[in-house]
Amino acid sequence: MSARKALTLTFFALTFFAWASVASAQENRQYWYSAIDTRIVVNADSTLSVEERQVYHYQGEYHQGWRSIVLKDISRVTDVEVYDGETGGKLQWSSSKRDRTDPSSWGRYTTYKENDAQVIEWYYDLRDTEHTWLLRYKVHGAIIFGTQFDRLYYNLFTDYDVPVNSASANFVLPAGLSKADALYGYRTDAGAPMNTSFMREGEKDVYIVSGALFDSGEDFTVDLSWEKGYVSQAAFWHDWLTYNYGFVFGGIIVLLSILYWIIYYIRTEVLPKGRGTIIPQYDPPRGLRPATAELLVRERVSRRAWPATIVDLAVRGYVEISEEGKRLQTKSIAYLIMGIFPLAFLIVLILDKDYPSRLLFFIIFLVFVVYFFRTSGFKYATQYEIKSRRPYESDTKLEVYEKSFLKTLFLLNDENVFRTKDLTSVHFNTTKYTQFAQDMQELPKLLQNRVDKELWFEVNFKKERSGQTVGWFIIMVAIFMFYFFFNSSFIQMLTLAVSLVLAYTIIWIFAHSEVRLSQEGRELREEWLGFKLYM
Repeated sequence: MSARKALTLTFFALTFFAWASVASAQENRQYWYSAIDTRIVVNADSTLSVEERQVYHYQGEYHQGWRSIVLKDISRVTDVEVYDGETGGKLQWSSSKRDRTDPSSWGRYTTYKENDAQVIEWYYDLRDTEHTWLLRYKVHGAIIFGTQFDRLYYNLFTDYDVPVNSASANFVLPAGLSKADALYGYRTDAGAPMNTSFMREGEKDVYIVSGALFDSGEDFTVDLSWEKGYVSQAAFWHDWLTYNYGFVFGGIIVLLSILYWIIYYIRTEVLPKGRGTIIPQYDPPRGLRPATAELLVRERVSRRAWPATIVDLAVRGYVEISEEGKRLQTKSIAYLIMGIFPLAFLIVLILDKDYPSRLLFFIIFLVFVVYFFRTSGFKYATQYEIKSRRPYESDTKLEVYEKSFLKTLFLLNDENVFRTKDLTSVHFNTTKYTQFAQDMQELPKLLQNRVDKELWFEVNFKKERSGQTVGWFIIMVAIFMFYFFFNSSFIQMLTLAVSLVLAYTIIWIFAHSEVRLSQEGRELREEWLGFKLYM
């Protein structure tokens, strides 16, 4: 064999044995808990002072400890500290998670919330040894207050991935309490024994629950109850309010501002009347146009304002309206295709493809088909043609919004002709149709500007638009700040600040800038309602 081949074989042999050694080490790498001993002091202020002594047995190299406290039945966990149980030294707190393999992380710990649990994570450098860690923290909101007895139903640990050779929990009750009413220990393996005992520690009673040989995945839960009156329920609510003051007072402030808005609206919009009597009118009051009348009566512009304006312009001789027969509204078909089928496809993706799911999908699909048939789908509608009869651009008898409306109508056709069938057909986003849509959106503002020149409103539409613009800007900034600082320690104070901003916006911007009729406007509205009686 040549020297080159011998070197090559030697290299591959060494590589193989090195890989095998690493793989063997990885396979043998494991840990378990030799013991978990927990001491829980039930304080008179309803909090729990918890101290956990965790003894790890390591086989292999490890750099991270982990403890997850489920927050489902408690309010929060505070005052977290981690100690090295062998030396008694306190680990250094870190504001964020660390790289466990980085030597600079060793000797540090951090806390964070994940999956509705408070997580404690600490970092170290240990291998092939047994080591003790000490966790200290305070639990809030764990006490269940009853009419005669108070109760603590507490999970010592839940769903650990590795076995626990032995576990115990010592409960120290408040001083002066004669005895606990009941003490029970539960574990997932109901057949395994659980031991309970009692001892005195100075002036306090200590109740002990212990067990051994907990399999991986087993839970250890303790149920302890005692006579009412030794733990302050008022202190519990004070503690809860101290932690949630921003949410509580913020919610109250926003609700009160909304209530103020409702009362203010009723006092300024509903209760005030004009003359108080509606008398039938046989001519349009003060010769106002239909769109102007709708804005006066409803304080908004609906789609019905513009067909009414076309009829009014035809009566006044500016346009001519003629029928073009009936045709199928293809726009409805397009909506049916673009709306129902993607939705149906989404439902198919979400639901399982078993028989009940297919039946549910068919029912939903049928409901949507019926809806489109009844509203805008598959029906013949009368089509109209509107022609200009005389020049309107410089006509002083026309309002500004009427001139803009006619210009918008005839924008689609260079022959000063508008056909309704053009709007009920499928069109792509061409320049003319885009401009048509934009101009139609501007028409209500022109109409509002016309009305603002009169003395019919105490608060006009221009002030309402500016007020709402400022209001929505303030709300968006407040919401942005809220989410930007959501994870900070100022969450409660920030919540309260955002609520105050919202309340200010609701009361002083939205409520006071809401369009509101004057006395003259209310009287004119009653006149128009009288004309409606005649019509």
